[in-house]
Amino acid sequence: MITLLIEAFFALVFLQSLVAYLRRRNPVQRDLALVFAPFTSLLVLELIRRAAGAAALPLVFGYIGVTLLLAQPYLTMRLVRTLRPVPRWAVWGALGVFVLTAVPLYILGTRLTPSATLALVVGFFAVQGYAAVLLAGEARRRSGAPRTRLALAATATAVLGLCLLVAGAGGTSGQAGAAMQTASEVLALLSGISYVVAFMPPRWLRRVWSGGAAYQIHHQMANAPATETPAETWSRYAATVRAVSGAATAIVLLPTDTDPVCVATSGESPDGDLATTVADLELLMEQPQPVTVPDPAPASSRWPAAHLSPLLSYAHRAGARVLIAVPLQLPRSARGALVLLSRRHPMFVEDDVRLLGELGAQTAVMAERGAAAVAIQVLNAQLEQRVQGRTAELLVAQVALEDVNRQLEAQNSMLARSNEELQRFAYVASHDLQEPLRKIISFSGLLVERTSETLDPDPRMYVERIVGSAARMQRLIEDLLMFSRVGGVMELRPVDCGLVLAAVLDSLALALAETGATVTADPMPTVLAHRTSMEQLFQNIIGNALKYRSADEPRIHVSVQELDGGWRLTVQDNGIGIDMAYAERIFQVFQRLHPRGQYEGTGIGLAVCKRIVESYGGRIGVDSVPGAGSAFWFFIPATQSQLAQEVPDAVARRAG
Repeated sequence: MITLLIEAFFALVFLQSLVAYLRRRNPVQRDLALVFAPFTSLLVLELIRRAAGAAALPLVFGYIGVTLLLAQPYLTMRLVRTLRPVPRWAVWGALGVFVLTAVPLYILGTRLTPSATLALVVGFFAVQGYAAVLLAGEARRRSGAPRTRLALAATATAVLGLCLLVAGAGGTSGQAGAAMQTASEVLALLSGISYVVAFMPPRWLRRVWSGGAAYQIHHQMANAPATETPAETWSRYAATVRAVSGAATAIVLLPTDTDPVCVATSGESPDGDLATTVADLELLMEQPQPVTVPDPAPASSRWPAAHLSPLLSYAHRAGARVLIAVPLQLPRSARGALVLLSRRHPMFVEDDVRLLGELGAQTAVMAERGAAAVAIQVLNAQLEQRVQGRTAELLVAQVALEDVNRQLEAQNSMLARSNEELQRFAYVASHDLQEPLRKIISFSGLLVERTSETLDPDPRMYVERIVGSAARMQRLIEDLLMFSRVGGVMELRPVDCGLVLAAVLDSLALALAETGATVTADPMPTVLAHRTSMEQLFQNIIGNALKYRSADEPRIHVSVQELDGGWRLTVQDNGIGIDMAYAERIFQVFQRLHPRGQYEGTGIGLAVCKRIVESYGGRIGVDSVPGAGSAFWFFIPATQSQLAQEVPDAVARRAG
């Protein structure tokens, strides 16, 4: 029963390999099926014997089974030669062992001497042992699931050789033969189980192997420095893949707008660039893997007769016999490919493909990280260059600004000296000009007084005109002096506009009484200003309202409006009004809208008002309709202001 179980294990591996070979025509699966064919034949013969109910099958069937069993070491060496390079003498030696052990069997039959039997077993064990050593060496070159499975296959091969050695020794040991037979059966059972696990592992075990290998390789890839470029990442991936798979060459192809391009190559590569197309790559990946590299001379049934695939042509020039195309799923739904070129057929293609594909997807993420790091470095370098350039520009601008500031300071100093000299000149000039005018007015008055009875009307008129012109010149000089002083440096303090208005109305009391004018006002605010200039501002505007009155009694109202950051005060009258076409002109010096003889004044009052308001950082203007009155308004900024609670008594009295 144990013998049947052992043979059943080997038969399972045989059937699996045979089916795989028929599906893919893979030489590795073919040689693997031949290795386990002898054990399967023994199982089939035993099942036939039991089904026939015979004690033994004809002798010819026994010779066939034993012959296949003796050929097993040679078949094992053929399998190893397909997986990796094997010395030629080892293959011929295995074949010699098979011949030297099979011929005596046919000549002597079952009458083999103990020495011949021992020699047969030793030769069998030697071949199996060397094959196990070669498989173990190949396992050391691999990683992950292929390494584990090759190591199990090497162990099973060594245990099988040891099993036959123990069985042969037991046949010549007399009384110890039964124990040795049992030991050989146990070893054969262990060998069968190891072969099944190596070549037909359950799905869960394959997942465990793949997951562990993927973690280890991913850990190696993840230890790359963050500054690694995408080209360096893909090159390290290609080198890792070549080490894992045992391939001669590993090639990474990534998609572009046209055809795929090679971004990394590890291992042997022929002369000339690798060029392929999307259709070529898709056709290769659709084929059962691995793909055998055909000879370019004859036409292949799978490839066009006119030419080989560019990738297969490249593989042929590299001396490869097998090509494996693994799709790489990249970010943003793009798909690249990993191409492996090998001089030997791989045994565990499905594990390699799955593992390497997953590794490629992870590498793509790492490559994008590297690309982002490189982009950040480039941007940082560009930003640093821009900062340096901008800093240099700012230094140049700062030097230029300092130069301009020095020039402005010099000009301001010159302007301050000039203004100071102009003020002194204006004072001296006004004093010197007023003295002759006073004498002209005085002597003209004396002349009129002393010659009033004897002076003719015409000379009297001339003298009176001289006196009037001199008086007008005197007022003009006084107004110019006042205008030149407005806007100078003044100490600003909180000024109660209500008190200012009361003082102005008191000074205009005679004119208000003569014209019968009525003045009213809203509660007045307190602003940050200069008391004298504010009195001059109100006096000029209210004085103009009295001067340019209509036939009706003058009615004047001062309204107040609080705005953001200041106060807007408006002096509304019912005078003759102003054409708004001249709204800007009236605030200029010496600008008059009426003949000189019609209204008194020099045309400088509103210019003084504008200069006063602008010296506080405010604005002044007028809204008027001819014949319906005017509304002169001005805005005074006030950081410290408060609304007066009541109109001063003096204002109230004037309003009444």
